[in-house]
Amino acid sequence: MIVVRWFIGLVLVAGAFAVSAEACTTVIVSGKATPDGRPLLWKNRDFWQPQNEIVYSDRGQYAFVGIANAEATRRMRMGSNTAGFCIENSTSRDLEGKAANGPTNGDLITLALESCETVADFQALLDRTNATGRMTRGNFGVIDAHGGAMLFEVGPTTYQAFDTNDPNVAPQGFIVRSNFSETARQHLPDDAPQPIEDMYSGKRYRRAHELCLSAHQAGTLDMAFLLQQVCRDVEGCHASAFNEIDSDANPKNRQWITGSTLNRNSTVAAAVFQGVAPGEDPRLVTMWSILGEPMFSIAIPCWAAQGGVATAGNGPGKSSLCLAAMNLRQAFYDSSGTELQANKLDQVTSSLKQVEQQSIARIAALTKAWRKSPPTAEVLRQQHDQASELALATVTRLASDFPPPANLPTEAPTGQNLIDFPFGEKNGTRLGSTTDVVTALKWSGGLTDCRTHNGSLRIGRNDSRAATRYATLSPPVRVRSSASHPEFTPRGWLVAEITGWNLTGSESNERFRFGLSSQPENALHTAGVELERISADRVRLSGKAFGNGSTAIEGIELPSNHPGPMTLVLQIDKIEGNPDEGEFGGEYRIFLRDGESGDFVSVGSAGRLRRHRNGNAIHLQTAGSFADPGEYFDLDRIYFTTQNPLVARP
Repeated sequence: MIVVRWFIGLVLVAGAFAVSAEACTTVIVSGKATPDGRPLLWKNRDFWQPQNEIVYSDRGQYAFVGIANAEATRRMRMGSNTAGFCIENSTSRDLEGKAANGPTNGDLITLALESCETVADFQALLDRTNATGRMTRGNFGVIDAHGGAMLFEVGPTTYQAFDTNDPNVAPQGFIVRSNFSETARQHLPDDAPQPIEDMYSGKRYRRAHELCLSAHQAGTLDMAFLLQQVCRDVEGCHASAFNEIDSDANPKNRQWITGSTLNRNSTVAAAVFQGVAPGEDPRLVTMWSILGEPMFSIAIPCWAAQGGVATAGNGPGKSSLCLAAMNLRQAFYDSSGTELQANKLDQVTSSLKQVEQQSIARIAALTKAWRKSPPTAEVLRQQHDQASELALATVTRLASDFPPPANLPTEAPTGQNLIDFPFGEKNGTRLGSTTDVVTALKWSGGLTDCRTHNGSLRIGRNDSRAATRYATLSPPVRVRSSASHPEFTPRGWLVAEITGWNLTGSESNERFRFGLSSQPENALHTAGVELERISADRVRLSGKAFGNGSTAIEGIELPSNHPGPMTLVLQIDKIEGNPDEGEFGGEYRIFLRDGESGDFVSVGSAGRLRRHRNGNAIHLQTAGSFADPGEYFDLDRIYFTTQNPLVARP
């Protein structure tokens, strides 16, 4: 039985609500509310992974096009199929229930795209998975080619449905959702009222509803309105050519904080699905797809029947259109990436809007003709490719014309050292007694015959068995918060400053590694930089990662006697190349500087990290004989920082 409720008010009651890692805003519009009688669906995707791409798949009952993290193939975030069924979602973690397995939000979207023709099919899928369980907490918007347009609030074992075609549920014929649910709201205490704008995502909900209501009253709630004005909206921003209807815009404002706007600093993709009327060819359903922050990209039309995706939308590894939009974006945000700058923004947005409007007009004229004479897959692909190439050329040119300011640092100035062992204790101090100067943290223990010597840690251990010591990293390196780690950083640099070494003993077995570990209590490591003696006069510097999906960095050879200073840097990035599915996720790199000054050089190419391993601690590991006469390995300092040490700073 479907329980249907209506929510349109501007006051909610709410309890504690955790900010979601994927915080999106959506609108579902009945054909009864649009000028042409065809349903619409919109989503702005807010996520930690900025690299998104368009995916085509024909592995299920129905072929589909969708948007997903770059290199993802299993978990779609929105899409449409050849039956005319479209689906998207926004996360709503306030939905109750528990499930240890079953489809996630992205898995459920993919499963629906592969198997559903109608809204009723999706409801039946939810009924089946109610019994088996889902790892879902989200608001799922769906439309079909038969007039269906509904919202489902989906928890692990239950759901509630809201029908835009029911005037008792949606009097204006549309439903807005951000990151809370009406299902959870009814279970909260009645004595805890809270204005909607005080809730997380409440401002986005209020703004999207306000814009859609205004357009509905004016008879202009159509695809172009959602795509160009709702999707790109930064309330009060007079400098954007997309912001046509904001009478409250203040021309004196030069910056806007975009953490709570519809076009957010964390918006990484968007789509507006333009449905068909009952009886029309479902293959004409169009997914207008935006890769990158909408303000700095151009929508391209996609059809599930087109048979593939242009290279601009899904190239080797990443989408070139998405990367171009990311590059253009840098010119209009401050160094923290949160504050939108007005200077010349109107010039860029005017160019983007003009090209996009030309594409919209061309496809509108073609679609009118296609309703009488359906297009082939080749024709659809040709139009998709043409729009993609024009979008890529335009965004790339603008990114070249408007480069980031010369004084914009590569990394945010808020970067800092999270842990720092300079080994400045008196000579003879064991590793376990040395102190982190940032938090007064200690290592998990000492290493036999490894003690401070003239401001460095001298490795003097003689044992073929490896020994590893750890220091907890806080906040850790990961892409999501958790109950045990509410704060985190997605990337950082572990730096080892080495005074020098002389590894020329009788046995060529010395090995030294520093790196990051995911579970130090279980000796589960993530990645590290390893220096290993391989012959009488040579050592190999390489990268080592651990767990399924990870890859090594081949590295280089160095002399076994290196009396001068050298700095080694392990760069770890859990966002780069992370599809948020499968075994690999994120990458690591090694950099070297020989001497006290000069530029860093890259060692080898990037290696992959296991997706489920994070950086919860740093580690030091030694094995072999370091204490033959004349031998030494002196570590001057080791520290972890969120400020890029590879960039020269004034």
